[in-house]
Amino acid sequence: MKNHLVRWNIVCKPIAQGGLVVRSIDEVNFALLGKWLWKVANSGTGMWRTILLKKYKIDKNGWHVPGQDYKVSGIWKSISSVKRPTRNVAYSLPFTIKGGGGKAKPSYCGLFTSHSQTPHVIRSGYCVNNMASANRAVVEDVSGWLRVFDDGSVDRSWTGPKEVEFLTSPAPPSDGEFVDGVATRDIIIDPESNLSVRIYLPEKLPDDDPKLPVILHFHGGGFCITRANCYMYYLFYTRLAKSARAICVSVEMRLAPEHRLPAAIDDCYAALLWLRALARAELTEPWLGPNADFSRVFMVGDSTGGTTVHHVSARAGSEEWSPLRLAGGVLLHPGFHRTELSRSEMEAQFETPFLTLDMINRFMALALPLGSTKEHPIMCPMGPAAPPLADLRLPPFLVVVAERDLLHDRELEYVDEMKKAGKDVELMVNRGVGHCFYLNKVAIDSDPVTATQTELMIESISNFIRNH
Repeated sequence: MKNHLVRWNIVCKPIAQGGLVVRSIDEVNFALLGKWLWKVANSGTGMWRTILLKKYKIDKNGWHVPGQDYKVSGIWKSISSVKRPTRNVAYSLPFTIKGGGGKAKPSYCGLFTSHSQTPHVIRSGYCVNNMASANRAVVEDVSGWLRVFDDGSVDRSWTGPKEVEFLTSPAPPSDGEFVDGVATRDIIIDPESNLSVRIYLPEKLPDDDPKLPVILHFHGGGFCITRANCYMYYLFYTRLAKSARAICVSVEMRLAPEHRLPAAIDDCYAALLWLRALARAELTEPWLGPNADFSRVFMVGDSTGGTTVHHVSARAGSEEWSPLRLAGGVLLHPGFHRTELSRSEMEAQFETPFLTLDMINRFMALALPLGSTKEHPIMCPMGPAAPPLADLRLPPFLVVVAERDLLHDRELEYVDEMKKAGKDVELMVNRGVGHCFYLNKVAIDSDPVTATQTELMIESISNFIRNH
């Protein structure tokens, strides 16, 4: 039985809601989808004892049909010395899985304990599932970023150069502690769908306004890869939060091919609705409630996240948002496409580990609704199949373009069409750099041009936020 990596999204709940729940997001389209239920043995010893692994079948709505149970044996280290309340404390649990037709093998999964009063994501990680389908074959392999197998399973573990692997690794949240001037926290905003966000809260400075503007961030990755907690996003958005003096809320959206478009856009719109509920005091969130100025909400997106900024803004135009105000959108190297290649897309020297023409083609095939082409309105909002730009109610936009980006020409086409439609749009061009250069710490540390252009980008976004 061949092993494969399984992604675990580790979620803590208060004791009153059933103790510690560890939910598996197996990132597959077939029947093996695990859900860990960890129950508290209230014996006063501080030990987590009862462990049950259930097999679930997946349908289009998520986790439903319970199946065979698997026995799991393991012993937690004692946490009786931990005082409550306390910061999250990490423990490693050795366990053995029996069942699924394979031999039992010991495995390890790093888990976190928490005594928070609200459900929240603690950390995502990977462990080995020895109940995987045998003899799987790769049907899609995208440049070290993603592999899709013939049984429907997906592996997003990085297989490219080891020296940049850390950029795709998860950066754990600080959970209340300010690290280099910013505290980070992961929370679930919709327990039904398990939609979560990461919050970046800058440490208050004497000259700060009583409440800070909000950045709603949509990450990139062709709608197929990367997560809100990736180290490359952590590095950039901690810098931006400090520079712009803004609270950043980054959305952990669903990914294709398991969830084709418009799933990711729906998740990002749901996050905007959540902010409106906070603004109207229909919900509470301890970091945002007392610190956020909901009359100044800005959406910022990288690559296909920039594409998402356009579509969430367009959808929001028909809604009433008061007291929340959508003050602006920032599209960083937005992923706009057409079926016919542009001149910049044919420039082989513009390809980088962050974007190649092959990646574009493969990600679009995996992400778009079946049967669609790049002329689909999601990827080509300035095309004939999309709603006329002039009819859309959009906030002011800042579009940031890299001179050596494969998408350079399509991004400029979008800006031109927006201006023709009478929209408020600003353009910034970073010279001598390629697609999403500002997320590459290796290049920022080693190349003065990349470092300088990153600083200019952060300054430009910060000024846009201050001016709106």
